Amino acid sequence: MKIGLFDSGIGGLSVLYELVKRIPSARYIYIADTFRAPYGTKPMEDILRISLEILSFLKLKGVDCIVSGCNTSDASLQSFKSDLGIPYYSIVKSVAFNELQGKVAVIGTEATVKSGIYKSQLENIGVTSVFQRSCQLFVAVVEEGITKGKMVDAIAKFYLTPVRRYNPSSVVLGCTHFPHLKRVIQSQLPGIFLCDPAKSVAEIVSRDWRDRA
Repeated sequence: MKIGLFDSGIGGLSVLYELVKRIPSARYIYIADTFRAPYGTKPMEDILRISLEILSFLKLKGVDCIVSGCNTSDASLQSFKSDLGIPYYSIVKSVAFNELQGKVAVIGTEATVKSGIYKSQLENIGVTSVFQRSCQLFVAVVEEGITKGKMVDAIAKFYLTPVRRYNPSSVVLGCTHFPHLKRVIQSQLPGIFLCDPAKSVAEIVSRDWRDRA
């Protein structure tokens, strides 16, 4: 089996890591579109155009399925109605795999938060209250390989203090860059469950392909 996935940079490696743990025998093609990064500050129509270009490229490479490695790209693709001809696994929709309830916060890029896609998905599974917070600089520090230190702590405190005040039961890591900062994020949100959709989508792909084997 050949699996394709992509992101604007290294964020999607968090998805690749979870996939390799579950399906080590598969072959993987990972595209890091650093030339056009970041996606999260671009208009949604530009993100959709970029995403469709990369999906077409991955199909030409003969992948058996494509797994979303970027929440922002995935949010743009929700408006794309044509059939790709191969399975496409949405990281955003995989949030329904988790039994979230009560008050839930979502942190993500500017574009993902503005799209409201996670809010809609969470409300569809019965979550009663959703708080969204854009944390765009998290993407930049991860791309620079900076995942700890005083600067990252200060950025995390700035972004996550309103989230902590909201007092959610769970926080969705709505960008695949964010698991790389999990320790820093958790330190700002003690006792709050961090929902990582990278794990959810990888588990869905794994179960699906086990059933097909």
